[in-house]
Amino acid sequence: MIFASGYVELDSVDNHEIVKKELEFRGITVTAFEGDRMTFLIEKETSSEVKVDIESIKNITGIRNVYLAYFSLEGSDTE
Repeated sequence: MIFASGYVELDSVDNHEIVKKELEFRGITVTAFEGDRMTFLIEKETSSEVKVDIESIKNITGIRNVYLAYFSLEGSDTE
């Protein structure tokens, strides 16, 4: 399992419910919301699936920027 987390910067705090619903619809967990930032967690089987999700976040209306804080590597959970 590959994990990635980070946060999105919103265009407006007023958009947070719409953005949260869209992220959750895409299978992305919203872990916190503060001010104009919303943290997220992505869990997928491959790094390419994670990359697709991260790229798609950029196109959500109401999101200004996407910042990646953590990304696990494939094979890091095996010996």
